[in-house]
Amino acid sequence: MKYAVLVFFLVLSPLCYSQSSVFLITLENGTPKIEKEPIAKDETKVFICGGESGIISLVFPSGTGLSGDFVKLADKKVMIVRYVNDELVYSLKKDDGTLKQIITAPVSDLSNNDYRINIVSNNIKKAFKISSYDLISEDMDSPVMNMFGDKITPKENEFIITTEIKEASQGFLEGGTGKIKFTGKYFLTEVKIGEKLCNFVVDLAAVNSFIVKKNVPSGVKTEDLIAKQYSADGMQVINSPVSGFGGSIKNLQTCTLPKVELGSVSLLLNTLYVIDTMFSINSTEIDGILGMDILQRFEAVTFEIDSTKNVDLLLGKCFDKNKHNAIELPYTIANGHIFVNGKIGSSDINFIVDTGSPFSFIQSELANKENITGEKSFAVKGADGKEVTTMNAEVPKILLEQNTILNFKTKIVDSPILSGMGLKNNGGLLGNSFFKNYKQLCIDFKDKKLILYK
Repeated sequence: MKYAVLVFFLVLSPLCYSQSSVFLITLENGTPKIEKEPIAKDETKVFICGGESGIISLVFPSGTGLSGDFVKLADKKVMIVRYVNDELVYSLKKDDGTLKQIITAPVSDLSNNDYRINIVSNNIKKAFKISSYDLISEDMDSPVMNMFGDKITPKENEFIITTEIKEASQGFLEGGTGKIKFTGKYFLTEVKIGEKLCNFVVDLAAVNSFIVKKNVPSGVKTEDLIAKQYSADGMQVINSPVSGFGGSIKNLQTCTLPKVELGSVSLLLNTLYVIDTMFSINSTEIDGILGMDILQRFEAVTFEIDSTKNVDLLLGKCFDKNKHNAIELPYTIANGHIFVNGKIGSSDINFIVDTGSPFSFIQSELANKENITGEKSFAVKGADGKEVTTMNAEVPKILLEQNTILNFKTKIVDSPILSGMGLKNNGGLLGNSFFKNYKQLCIDFKDKKLILYK
């Protein structure tokens, strides 16, 4: 792969003891790929992006979170990266020749994060991983995310680039036990916050955990949830909405709790999103949501599905090794969500695993394609409180991996969260209307399997 790179050495030295990398999104024979370009301390590199350079864009190490970019190859731009003062400094050369600094990233922090680069064009969908800011691999198992959804339709030589950055795994915590109750619609567990026992929904589709504002202990500071927006005009701080099933939850805050007690397990210094109010279940007020940020710290989470009693919530490993008469579903994670592969008729589907939803869903475009009809149902609400119109339907047969599921009860919906992931015509959701057909659920974070015991 050849591309235009200009190199300037700011300091000449016979020995170089420190080196980092710049990751390039390149195009070779019409196919995107990721390449790694070394950069030494006190070195400056200039990358010509667009035109005939072979470089689509750079991977910007902007910190944990989700970012998106829309790139036209016809728009040539000059990006300059400097390794100075133990930081990588990314700048754009403007038309008047001046430099506009876009981001800075401490080199010592880069290896703490994993990257997933999603690339969408008119006939291309590819995803790549950069593990610990080092190893590059193509991700062929997970759905390719598109944070602009169907709002932008790229043409030939136009690319939507969605970059997901998360902290690299530091291993699993020692486990323990708690209690969980299935109400028939939701899984509830008790979480001790300060001196108060709170009722939390166990939600495998929540990327982050939430707490209702009134349950934040006195003395714990709350702050507005903000994001950094990078552009040719520099960096701006903006309010950051969080995706919910019905849309986006705005005006959120965050807080860092000194200790969260989940049964016999104590978790220290946890950052939770703070929301004003939540819903009630059978007159039980919901105080928060236990999301993936906490649950996947354990090797596995296992519990029975029984609406008549409280059962053990087992944290730390997949306790039931007897997998006779069990369904094992390998899963992948994209945009913080667990996905399992499914099929309805001739259509391949990416199902989100969602124990925070009473219902299962498929997108209306998928239903239309497979001639699935439904009857009008009531509107449902997501965590954002917004209502989404639905239709009740029953699909005679679906496949989950190689497992045949008969009489799959679902709702037909147009979900903004699925459309916003680029899954408008092939997205679905497995909720508790599906999981309640099984006796036990184990989500194995170590081996990346969802195990359902009949």
